[in-house]
Amino acid sequence: MSSIDFRKVVWKTASSAKTKESESKFNVKSSESTNIEAAIEKMTNEFINLATALVNKKELELEKLQHISHAFTVENLNTINFSIMNTNMM
Repeated sequence: MSSIDFRKVVWKTASSAKTKESESKFNVKSSESTNIEAAIEKMTNEFINLATALVNKKELELEKLQHISHAFTVENLNTINFSIMNTNMM
């Protein structure tokens, strides 16, 4: 009959438990890291979407101002041309 060395059994059991604990901690940290990366990516995308929306809004405002400015300029030129025509007729 072989004798059992309880110290070896305890050491192997403890070592195995420690390995499983380390693997479990690694998996948790890896999962947390993945969650953090996903949250950062989501926030980055939301920021980019917000910035894009603001830029688009400013571009629309600028386009409206350009149309107004153009219309105002055309109206002024028509008024000036009309005044010149009236002056020439006198």
